[in-house]
Amino acid sequence: MRQLFKKKNILALLIVAGFILLASYYTVSYYTGVVTVIKSCEGENRHSPQCWQDMVEKKFEKAGLAAAYDLYVELYNAEPNFAKHCHDISHSLGKAAYDVYVQRKEFTLDAKASYCSFGFYHGLTEALVGADQDAQKARDFCAYVDEQLASKRPGSKFACYHGVGHGVASYHEDNPKEWDVVNSSLPFCEEFAQTPEQLLLCATGVFDTIAIFYYNPGSGLQINKEDPVWLCRAQEKEIYKEACYREMVTALLWLADYDVSKAIGIIQKSVEDAYLSLSVRDAVDASMRFVIQTPKIFDTISVCHSLREPLRLACVEGFASGVMQFGAPEAEYVKALEFCKHAVFSQDEQNACFGVVFNNSQSLYSKKKVQDICKTVEERYRPEICES
Repeated sequence: MRQLFKKKNILALLIVAGFILLASYYTVSYYTGVVTVIKSCEGENRHSPQCWQDMVEKKFEKAGLAAAYDLYVELYNAEPNFAKHCHDISHSLGKAAYDVYVQRKEFTLDAKASYCSFGFYHGLTEALVGADQDAQKARDFCAYVDEQLASKRPGSKFACYHGVGHGVASYHEDNPKEWDVVNSSLPFCEEFAQTPEQLLLCATGVFDTIAIFYYNPGSGLQINKEDPVWLCRAQEKEIYKEACYREMVTALLWLADYDVSKAIGIIQKSVEDAYLSLSVRDAVDASMRFVIQTPKIFDTISVCHSLREPLRLACVEGFASGVMQFGAPEAEYVKALEFCKHAVFSQDEQNACFGVVFNNSQSLYSKKKVQDICKTVEERYRPEICES
């Protein structure tokens, strides 16, 4: 079974979920262009996630989804810390869009909703499943997502499957307990899923939600610091072990104060050998959101170089995947390719880096755009997809 998912190699579609509220607004200009801002954006607050969240939701309310994501581009370019929070803001925007969807107002999916690691679909599907607990409705919506965006953003359906798991697990947000969440949510995923891939991704949403409970002080659920991945080890089915280890790394990052080196240390001590590379890769991937727009990003490369085989290459793959996930909207590949070409990487590391970038590009972009990206890379680094 694991070989199937390894072959699919659906990297970089799954990361942590979000928060943030809404406030009143007025119009002000604080960088190039005039945008709609709320009172919480006054003074230094204009650089806060609360401000950005309010701006995005107000833009969606007044001008629609595409306009809201155009604002993402402006914020990403103007605010160094926006990349750290944009996935969470996308979650909340997805929930706001669900309110429109259920009221049967005009609702058109937009390819731009893939920005910031597809958080929009995580939030929207979480709201849909949390409200109805209806596996068929969830299947229908994910099919609609794929129908609308398969040619423009093929990875959107993967994010939808992941969001289904979020939705059914979040139903337990009041005083949750790990086994209560697992025992009620995974059967729902089995009812929803029509392929092993869908089941894996739905399960990642379940375990991601448990990880979020761990680092949300208000949830009442506390991580076992002595054995933080006991729940993963306790899973009997391999597919659920994989899902758990992939998603629990965000809680391990939190436990390590977002120091990826410390997080990898925890992983090496607590994760089963068969899942070490997977966990290292996904931990490094998730950590990129916190350093992608800072000089500390190079520290991660040093961490990768300090690891034994095969963790070294897994770390490099996570680095490339994370840069893609949290890169500039519509140009996620640009910074990733720049790093892949960097002299700091050895030949095998460059090959791994380019491989991840092109793999993720197939989820993020149309076939035409992928081919255009191929032309920007030296022929020796082009994968087979560049020949089609």
